[in-house]
Amino acid sequence: MILPTPEERLLLRACLLPGEFAVRGWDAWKASRDGLRMERDESIRKLRLLVFRASQSHGFQMDKECRTFLRSAFLREELRNKVFRQICREVILLLKREGIPAIVLKGAALADSVYEIPVLRHCHDLEILVRGEDQGRAVEQLNSLSFCRMKGVVARAGICVLRHGSGLPLQLHTQLFEVPVYNLPIPELWERSQRSMVAGSMAQILSPADNLLHICGHASYSSSCRSLHWVTDACFLLQRHQDLDWDSLLSSACRHHLIVPLSMLLGYLSRELEAPIPMQFLNRLHFAASRAGYRDREAAMWGVVAQGCADSQAMIRSAPNWRVRFSIIRWLLFPSPGYLRWAEHIHFTWLLPAYYLYRPLKFALRRIRNAL
Repeated sequence: MILPTPEERLLLRACLLPGEFAVRGWDAWKASRDGLRMERDESIRKLRLLVFRASQSHGFQMDKECRTFLRSAFLREELRNKVFRQICREVILLLKREGIPAIVLKGAALADSVYEIPVLRHCHDLEILVRGEDQGRAVEQLNSLSFCRMKGVVARAGICVLRHGSGLPLQLHTQLFEVPVYNLPIPELWERSQRSMVAGSMAQILSPADNLLHICGHASYSSSCRSLHWVTDACFLLQRHQDLDWDSLLSSACRHHLIVPLSMLLGYLSRELEAPIPMQFLNRLHFAASRAGYRDREAAMWGVVAQGCADSQAMIRSAPNWRVRFSIIRWLLFPSPGYLRWAEHIHFTWLLPAYYLYRPLKFALRRIRNAL
């Protein structure tokens, strides 16, 4: 799984920690730059809004060019955010008016509910969860708000992608995750969902425990985790909801095969960014992850490959022990039938034997080609 680089970690500490700890993080990050112009640094571009806010609160020492870059970025985001929130509000009101139950997901929901001010959470798109039977009707109704289906977008299970006339993408989901084994039952999500203000209108959002599980689960397989939104989303959520239902979170992670990525990501947040996670819960989480079954590890390994952060040989070489190494080799050569059905889109059971014969041959040919 892709975790922040050491330089990004320092900048995250500057953005997320209080007082003197934030200043130390900023000073350490500046020292690591070795004369590189700050406004050209990729990590500061990712976190520019939060760096600007933290610099106002803590008085970070920075040159005029960097301060101008951050102020300009914040002002541009304020203008963009007004347009985004207006469109978001119109979508929420339309779905409510048409009697289509909906849960607002990710950035749009978290910007209002856990960030100090909404503009600090850049939202590339709007994501909404609807019931499967309502997705088609929602698409039809959204046409009245200048939304249309995006052309050239590869179809993904349970996701319909629309684009607003302004260019803003909207994703209508019927499941939380693209990994089928991760998905929680929709009735449970709706039962636990909560009412909250989103873009100036009352809407349904996920419960804090489900939101945290969604943040970490999505980060475990999506290349979008490079944006670092998952880190700031999770940290601000944990700061805002320290009374989170930890038992419910652990139960959902175990039942839906998310225990391995959740253990790794929450462990990182606690260890490196001092996220307020009870140590008793972390111990229970790590113990459950150490006893995870093959299906849990299989899903986690798929996430690593899907992010593009490791190839098969690198995964085998970096395995901490023979048990993990054997699991990786087994998954590479003989994954479970369920995995093949959803990861390789094999819809006919009679094709599975042929694929099991082809898969080892494919890896052998790749090794030969790389050796030449």
